[in-house]
Formats: sequence, C-alpha cells, structure tokens
Amino acid sequence: MERWNGKVAVVTGASAGIGAAIARNLVKQGMIVAGFARRVEKIKEIADCLKDSSDKLHAVKCDVTKEESITIAFAWVKDNLGPISVLVNSAGITKESSLIDGTLEDWRSVFDVNVLGLCLCTREAVRMMRETADEDAIVIHVNSLAAERVPFVPGFSVYPASKRAITGLAMTLRHELAGTHIRVTNISPGLVATEFMASYSMFSPEVMAAMPVLNPDDVAAAVIYVLSNPPHVLVCRIYVFRQYYVSKHCPFLSYKIQDVILRPLGESCMNTLTNKIALVTGACSGIGKAVTEELVSKGLKVIGLSSDINKLKLLVDELKDKPGKLYPLQCDLSLPNEIESTSEWIEKNLGSVDILVNSASISLDWSSINGGIQELKKTIDINLLGLSLLTKKILQLMKNKEIDNGWIINVNDVCGLKLLPLASDRPLSPAYAASKSALTALSECLRLELAQNESNIKVTNICPGLVETELNQQWLKENSRLALKPKDVADAILYSLQTPENVLIKDLIITPLREIN
Repeated sequence: MERWNGKVAVVTGASAGIGAAIARNLVKQGMIVAGFARRVEKIKEIADCLKDSSDKLHAVKCDVTKEESITIAFAWVKDNLGPISVLVNSAGITKESSLIDGTLEDWRSVFDVNVLGLCLCTREAVRMMRETADEDAIVIHVNSLAAERVPFVPGFSVYPASKRAITGLAMTLRHELAGTHIRVTNISPGLVATEFMASYSMFSPEVMAAMPVLNPDDVAAAVIYVLSNPPHVLVCRIYVFRQYYVSKHCPFLSYKIQDVILRPLGESCMNTLTNKIALVTGACSGIGKAVTEELVSKGLKVIGLSSDINKLKLLVDELKDKPGKLYPLQCDLSLPNEIESTSEWIEKNLGSVDILVNSASISLDWSSINGGIQELKKTIDINLLGLSLLTKKILQLMKNKEIDNGWIINVNDVCGLKLLPLASDRPLSPAYAASKSALTALSECLRLELAQNESNIKVTNICPGLVETELNQQWLKENSRLALKPKDVADAILYSLQTPENVLIKDLIITPLREIN
C-alpha cells in the first residue's frame, strides 16, 4: 500500500455503511480521500474521529442522481486535491418494492443511483485518470452477491437487476480500458450489517442478529487487498461472504436457486396454444416480427407493439390470410403513458393476454468512458424499465381475469448470462450488455416473486447469440460471421411455449454454430 500514500481516492456513498468504512480505512493507509455524499455532515463527523488524519478526509457534497452535482464534485477534487488515482463506487440504494405491484418511480430511483450514478462517476474519474497516463489507477465497483445469485428475499424487486448491470458495466469498462494503466475490479459482498439493510422490513434486528452478516470493515479490507496488489495484477472480481447457514429467523435463506434448465411446476399435461392471446413488443422488425409471424400463423390473436405504427400496418396486410389475427398498437416503451394506454386498450377490447413476449430492445453506440448519460438512460428506459412496467400491467390483467397459466418470455442475449470475451466476435454496446445482464436478474426476481405468490405463471429467459437483424446487417457484410436468423429465435420461443405445463424452461441459449462468444 506504500505507493498509494498521498494519492487521492474518491469514495461515493461515504457518509455511512460500506462507503464510510472504506473511506476510514483508506485514510488510515495514508491516502487523501474525497468522500462524496448528500449528507456531508456525516462525513465531517467521521473525519473528526480520525484523530491526526482528520485533514485527509474531505467531505464533498454530491448527489449521484444529478449529473451537474457529479461534475461539480469531481471538478472540486481536481482543483483542490489533484489527480484521482482510485475511485470506489460505493453509493447504492434499494427500494422495498415488487415487480408485480411496484411503481416505476421506485424502480427508476434504484437504477438512477446504482447504475446511472455509478456510470457518471466512473466517466468523470476515468477522464481524470487518463490525464496521468503513466500512473497506476483503479476503479472499484462495490457490487453485491445478489448480482450473481438472486436470493429469495421478498421485496428485492429491481435491486439484483441493478447490481447485475454493474457486473456487465465492469466487464465492458475493462474492455474499453484494455492497454491502459487503469484497472477495474468488482467487489461483491453478501449481506452486510448497515443502516441500508436495517431499513428493510425483512431484516429486523432479530433477523440480523441471527444471520451470518458481514461488517462494513470486511468489505473495506477487500478494497485494501485489491489496492495492495502490484500494478501488473488485475483482480477482476472478489466475492465476500460469511459462513452460510439456515436459521429459524431467516427461513428464506433455505431457498437455493437451481442450476438446471428444466424444473417441474405441477402435474404434466401438454400445453396448447389454441385460443391464446399474445402480446409481442418490437413486433415490426427482427426477432419480434418473426415471433409475431409464427404466432399468427399458429392461429393466435397477437397484439403487436411498436413505435412505428405504419410498419405494423404493413405487417397486418402481410398476415391477413393467416389463421390468427394481428392487432397493431403504437407504443413507445420509454413513455409510461403509452404503456398505460396499451394496457387500457387490451383490457377494454380483449380482456387480457396469455403470453407476453418482451422482444423490444435497443443498442445505442455508447462508451463507458466518453458516452453521454442520455444514451444509457434511453437504453435502460426501454430494455429494462419499460419492459418491467409493461410486464407489471400485463400481470395485473392476468390476475383480473384469473389467468394462472400465463407466460412471460424475455428475449435476452447470451451476453446477459456470461462474461464477455476480451475481443468480442460481434459489436456490443456496453449499455446494451449491461441492460441484458440486468435482465437476467430481473427475470429471476420475477420468477421468485411469482413462486412466492404460488402462481403458475412462467418466466422464460431466451438468450440468443449473434442474430442477423437490421441493426447489424452492414456489420455482417463487412465481417464474415455465422449468424442466427430471427426465425431461429422465434422457433425457440415457440418450442418453449409448447412444452408440458409441468415444465419450465428457465434459460434457453441459442447460438449460431461455431460462435466464439
């Protein structure tokens, strides 16, 4: 740690919990620390307790949900303390909520802090780190084990998804910084005894006392370990947890997520698509269009959503002679009012739907280092928040019509299930990869919530590799690669829908032959 003596570190969320512990320990190791938080008086109290080192911890007011606040805070550090060598993204929140009954405001607030705020702080820090090209620098994301294995905790809602997004962001940032002196580490602790968790109704003092929890200083020790390694050593990920056991006070810990692809739900009987109503997002192009064509050809009533109503109307004409029927509806998933209107139309005209295929997604050209926040926000709005709000509305309609054998199918990506290679065999936006990583956790959280409610509604995660779509046709012309056709993915979805009622396909990976990723 000697080489970090006198160097500047920024710690977000430094007013309490893990962030405060990290700030204290870095000061004890001789670093100059800028503690970012809204409650700067808390950081000043911590500094006063550091005896002879109190002048090394600086309280900097910063709201990580506001870009202007972040840029002002980093500018202050640069002008008053000098170049940044270490960034620890520790700020994070959770809102006790539900994917079935929660609000968009609660979901968005979690992503604003845990994902967008982290990205903005990382961008500003990395810009400053690159100005000192020859000096060692590290970005550390304080993540969570919930990003790897979603625990059965009622009310966790989008929190694991936000943490899974951080996993994807850490990987893509590491790729962008390949060849530089800046390293990126992901630290994922288990349950930590902080006021963050104490505010959660599940974790009463009695429960916390009975559980194998970590102390904030345990996570701080992991940060010190990362920094103590020589510059040529990259610690990619650290998992920090206590000995695991099951207590009568925390029975939810007895749940173990299965690694198997198939699992029973009830008595076996063949599923049929006869007389079913399906809703498909992104229905006028790519995978969404292929799914729509397949389902209408099978005789289903299909509500097709797209922001381009004219393309949908052309598709209606193409499918007019098929056994089923396509109902075209204009809906931009980034606009909650249009999602609400879609739900109202369905309830008024069809009552509900039996199958929801969340196929719509975007992939904007965005960089973890130089990208604007609007591109990342739009990606999250459509790929995650809009998807979550629409899913919630459809589940409400299913409940109203007492549909307990419905199906939610999320069209994900193979990059949402596993690490990206250093040199990707296809173009992937970091924002897109992060959103798909988050979608994996989101799907599992929804599955757990439905199971807790003793619902037989299924949730399936379809994860294709490289697919030939309008977005990458030019790239495929320039780069000879085997790629799936949208119909290949549609066939995989159709296969899932026709499995027996007692079988759930949780994750289905489909890739072109010889795909490297």
